Amino acid sequence: MACSFSGPGGEPLARLPAGLTGGVVPGDRVKKLLHVADAEWRRWGGQVVRIPTDDPICAIVVSGECKVIEDGCGKEQTVALCAVVNEFWTHIRLASGEDFNHGCSRTGVCEHTLPAGAPAEKTPGWSAAFISTLLHRAGFTAGEFLPSPFHANYVVAARDGQTTAYAVAPTPAYVEPGDIVCTTRFADRPQLTPEEIELLTPNGLPSRATPMHCDLVVAVDLSQRLAHAVGGNVMQAVSMNQIDLDGQGRLSPLVNPGRRWLLVMKLRPEVRAGN
Repeated sequence: MACSFSGPGGEPLARLPAGLTGGVVPGDRVKKLLHVADAEWRRWGGQVVRIPTDDPICAIVVSGECKVIEDGCGKEQTVALCAVVNEFWTHIRLASGEDFNHGCSRTGVCEHTLPAGAPAEKTPGWSAAFISTLLHRAGFTAGEFLPSPFHANYVVAARDGQTTAYAVAPTPAYVEPGDIVCTTRFADRPQLTPEEIELLTPNGLPSRATPMHCDLVVAVDLSQRLAHAVGGNVMQAVSMNQIDLDGQGRLSPLVNPGRRWLLVMKLRPEVRAGN
């Protein structure tokens, strides 16, 4: 049996051969997790992004061009979807007590490029809140996956055995639907390497959260050497990332210079198979 993930028209985007999972059919919660991610991606219009080797990350727009969506533009600043970001922040507030808000005072300003002279709408990064919300909606408890506004908090919790649903593996690594792929996002220094996962720090005294980004893998196509992963706050929307895999079908930092994937949070076998 293969696991598939459908595009906006219902056509299969990708198919995962059962051999990659050892023949284990995902349990109910993993199926629900993939369904929730699919539904959220569709709610946001099915945006697809590319991570070119030498160019900035860009989103496929209506014209078919791949455009960089600037802060203050895009789907997160539309009347229909701006408030949805605050749904994710509400989950974080209820789960962790940390209070963030997505500003919706200036919606509908631009599709992808700010008008000349217009200031960007600076809002808190919400990608970790999005991933946390998906796991919560699929029925994962805080003891299994730590909800947080910071990716590093839930990654370190899994790395250090404080939560039970995921194990952390350095890249290169095979990925399956339900796994979470992560990288660091330093603006002023080189990114961490897979050998430096122990240097990741959560938010809190005396440390600050290592800046990171993570996406949820929803499908793998080994014939095309592609993984498809849904993430939040990617080109100002919930987007589908197309990630190239290496010659052995693994996620590798060497294949994606535009986003040097550091680690994979692997669903533990008993969680993948269980209900």
